[in-house]
Amino acid sequence: MAIITPDRLTAARHVRLGKLGFALAMAPPETMLDTDQVNAGVYRDVNDEARTVADLVIVDTQIVEAVDTSELIDDVVIPALAKDAWALAISDVSMASVDNLKSRLTAFAEAGVPPDRVMFTVNRMSPGAVFNPEALADVFRHANTRVPLAHYVGAVAHDQAIADGMNIGGIEHNLPSIAPMLDTVLFPGDRTGGVRSRPARPAEKGASRAVLPAAGTPVNSWLERALCAHTDPTPFITPTRYEEAKQVCALCPVITECREWAITTHEPRYVWGGLTPTERRAARSQRARQIRAQAGAEDQSAGRASAGRSASG
Repeated sequence: MAIITPDRLTAARHVRLGKLGFALAMAPPETMLDTDQVNAGVYRDVNDEARTVADLVIVDTQIVEAVDTSELIDDVVIPALAKDAWALAISDVSMASVDNLKSRLTAFAEAGVPPDRVMFTVNRMSPGAVFNPEALADVFRHANTRVPLAHYVGAVAHDQAIADGMNIGGIEHNLPSIAPMLDTVLFPGDRTGGVRSRPARPAEKGASRAVLPAAGTPVNSWLERALCAHTDPTPFITPTRYEEAKQVCALCPVITECREWAITTHEPRYVWGGLTPTERRAARSQRARQIRAQAGAEDQSAGRASAGRSASG
């Protein structure tokens, strides 16, 4: 099956980035984009399999084109929306993006997708920008019937922390700039008057942003006690902030184990055990010189002992 388990995904990530809690089905490679190989039936099979093992399945369609050459939109997504799925449409504030999204949502509505199954959000809003949500919602109405094409679930302000987190492999879902929108999408009213409550976010429970490796990895026994497992990983993987990381390492109870692991495994990146990659290379070189020197001294000692035995004989 095309589904990659969380453990396999985690094993492919750098150890400091932590364990993932979701599975993934990759998009077909360019060599398999022909619908003779990957078609609506394949997409449906993968989606159906995913729904047997997960309580939430997300299909990332990227940009929805005016003409669907993949069969994913017309033959899989739209029928699913008409039945029991939900859509989250995303636009930035440019007119080109808004017009394109409105055109796609109009096509959805004319294909029979109920508007209450479609949500939309505005992404990368300028911090401090003020706009009228009602006026924005009015934009997303059918040009002829004036029926809403989707319901508005909030905006996401431009936040460099989101981009920085994604660039280093992070999943930035707890930030104030994006969390309210995600909560509205994932924990909406149930349309019968009740409201599904969301679970407490890690910060609310007093928990930390763990950056632990997958369970069972060789370093897991000591890394769970490392200070970096409970702090922001960014300084450890950002060369201009290595000195900040070293300050954390200096207070860490497992700095010795961490340093030894990074040196002996030839870890090529980031700060480990209070040492940068350059400092670890120097430490390995120094250790190699010491070993050679010790071996030479032992050889000399053995040679003197042998000579002494010969002389006495």
